[in-house]
Amino acid sequence: MISLLLIFKFGWGQFNIHFTNSEPKTQATATTDTGLFSKQQFNETVDHFPNFSQLIRETQDDEEYYTMNDFAVQPCLLATRTRNGDNGKTVMCTTMVPQGVTVAGNYLLTTAYDGVGKHNSVIYVQNYQTHKLLKTIVLHGKPHVGGITYDPQSKEVWVCGRQYGQAATFAISMKAIQNYDDAKAPLIHYNQKALLGYLTRASFITYHKQALYVGLFNARGRGHVEKFNLKKDGSIAGENIGKATQRQWNAYSESVLQQNVLTQIQGIVYYHGYTILSQSFGSGQSKLYVFKEKPSGGNYRPSDALTSIETPAHLEQISASHGRLYMNFESGSYSYRHRSPDNVDRIVSLNLQDIINQAKIDGKGGSDS
Repeated sequence: MISLLLIFKFGWGQFNIHFTNSEPKTQATATTDTGLFSKQQFNETVDHFPNFSQLIRETQDDEEYYTMNDFAVQPCLLATRTRNGDNGKTVMCTTMVPQGVTVAGNYLLTTAYDGVGKHNSVIYVQNYQTHKLLKTIVLHGKPHVGGITYDPQSKEVWVCGRQYGQAATFAISMKAIQNYDDAKAPLIHYNQKALLGYLTRASFITYHKQALYVGLFNARGRGHVEKFNLKKDGSIAGENIGKATQRQWNAYSESVLQQNVLTQIQGIVYYHGYTILSQSFGSGQSKLYVFKEKPSGGNYRPSDALTSIETPAHLEQISASHGRLYMNFESGSYSYRHRSPDNVDRIVSLNLQDIINQAKIDGKGGSDS
């Protein structure tokens, strides 16, 4: 009882809610990448949020017009080929919940976990330009996979997870992703594994200037972000706690910077001296907050925000690439789409400079939410 009260009061860790409803049956034999909502439905959802809608429709040079068709469909909303987490058999899952998003070279990567807790979590690999679904990668176990990021120096993808009851992150080489046999659906090989300081759970992650920034989602109080340095070879700085092999390190890494952030933060992005946070919890509206970056320390407080932008509900991780902000929503999943007021089935992207320009216009402000 005391533990439950502490979790409710202080948001220790992060809730992994397993829904009791059964999975819908499917005739699919491979992961689907079919959209669920029409262009009209998408536009109606977007138009509920004027500032967000304006950012979707404008670009820096006004020569392009981004619409729903320019955004990649989030795979998994109907069916995903993965493995049964208990017996290891290859199965189809219809209750995957989207979480993380990042661009890695020529690929758009998104993560998802099973909302009913039966099946292994996955990474979806899409062509960055065409958005074609190329393969579904099966991860070890059932982590919440709230965050994924890419180190362009070592060409490794880092995924949030949990090991030994502690926050952890795992690295997968791009070579392993490219060589992955989707038809056989094996468990992917992890190139690195690291336990992360004193974080109770790794909820979101981003790569910035040869370091990983890993955050803790807190539903009731301030969230937390810690910085972990990466060595030149891409390995995470820390004490070796396992048998080192030629391809894998098991390390305990202590952070070199700790910062508090707002409550209910799902993702973080650094861009040209600014920090952008995504805030979301439940079926209420989500928000993007823009701050001046604090590279030497200091906490991110609501009153310091330059601007806040309301978005549809269930916004999860955000990431930056090619001058654009990528946003993943979980509202299209089976667990949420029947009870969310605003459904999004796309990886929405916004022009980052447009967001920064809006922050400069609005100046210092923000609410204390």
